[in-house]
Amino acid sequence: MHWTLSSESASCMIEDLRVGRARQDLRQLTGSGRDSRPDIDRVCSSFRERFAHLRANTGREAERVVPRDKSGDVAKDSVEGRLSCLLFEGLKDVDARVLTDPGFWRYLAVWEMFEYIEWRDGSDCGLPSFGAGTHGLTWDCASKRMFVRGRIANEARSTESWQAVAQIPGTDVWRSHILRVRTGESPQLACALLEAWDRREIRTKEIRDVAKRIKRLRSNLVFEIMDQTQIQSTLERQIDAIRRDS
Repeated sequence: MHWTLSSESASCMIEDLRVGRARQDLRQLTGSGRDSRPDIDRVCSSFRERFAHLRANTGREAERVVPRDKSGDVAKDSVEGRLSCLLFEGLKDVDARVLTDPGFWRYLAVWEMFEYIEWRDGSDCGLPSFGAGTHGLTWDCASKRMFVRGRIANEARSTESWQAVAQIPGTDVWRSHILRVRTGESPQLACALLEAWDRREIRTKEIRDVAKRIKRLRSNLVFEIMDQTQIQSTLERQIDAIRRDS
């Protein structure tokens, strides 16, 4: 059993919270079998505590991270990376029927993570950041995108280094070139791209063209069955090709 929210209910609750009205409890209990709520409650409590700590230190985080883009939210994305690790570790063993339920991610976003999302995506962010406003979830949904961010890093790097990958800051790289495209379906490829970006092997102006080349290669290559060495070699060839053509 687990809590869910419909898109309509989530939208109503967001409106209430934004205008200062008392929050209506529009949650629905669904599913059967083992009750997942106590485990999820513990994860959410840890999430809020960790967020409060990281939020208080975003100024120092901004000094630690050298910006790779001009998004102006490098420190915030670094916080998202850390919280993504916490969210993934806490939820990875939850029943698959819960994790594949869009209503569950809406519940997390609106009921448990509202303050974080308004901080991360902006107090005027659209309903899709909460998994609302659409029939299905998009990669704007903060709760889902953060869990998948952690999962991609964990599947590619089984040792402790996976957390370092998940914490690589880069809003545009993560959302536009990994999560929203098929690159995210190959964790090894996604991590190779992120690590090359983090090591400054790919310039800011090149990342979009590299991602486009990788997308085209999918018609001939199956990245999911390639090992790390093969993927790294393929990525390096795409970077070299872009520089030759420029």
